Amino acid sequence: MSISYHIFKNNSSFTVFPHQLMIIVPFHKGSENVKEIPIPFVRANQAIMVILIVLSALLQQPAIIAAVWAVQVCGLSFGARGNLFVQAARPFLSNRLSRYGTEAAELQRFNNSIAVILLTLSIISFWLGYSVMGYVFAGMVALAAFVAICGFCVGCFLYYQFKRLRRI
Repeated sequence: MSISYHIFKNNSSFTVFPHQLMIIVPFHKGSENVKEIPIPFVRANQAIMVILIVLSALLQQPAIIAAVWAVQVCGLSFGARGNLFVQAARPFLSNRLSRYGTEAAELQRFNNSIAVILLTLSIISFWLGYSVMGYVFAGMVALAAFVAICGFCVGCFLYYQFKRLRRI
């Protein structure tokens, strides 16, 4: 089951399937203006974030969350070259790119921004001594990424609502 969102840009619309979350990845070397991101790259980023955030909570190691934050900030700032998770997964996923669709880059950038904000709040909470809140903020990212892998993108829903309200 998928929910379709129509985003109007350049007098055209396209459908976004809301089961990806949190990364902006140009997938053509040398092209930073790519409008689509391969789904396997998005899923790899989501899965690695979920695994590392859960591992951080189990081991009581907030430094792992800080590392996830750093990777996401670099991915948000520099695209694929800046995201270590995508770079690590790229050799394993390159043969799958043609079999899967893509996601809208604008939507993924929005989702990644939400993740960076929540991870920033998590790190600040740990720094201030509020460990429970730190894990709650990081857990929100992990939960959203897990739910996105399962088929519903919370960030996509929020993006659609935001766009809809801006048109009113």
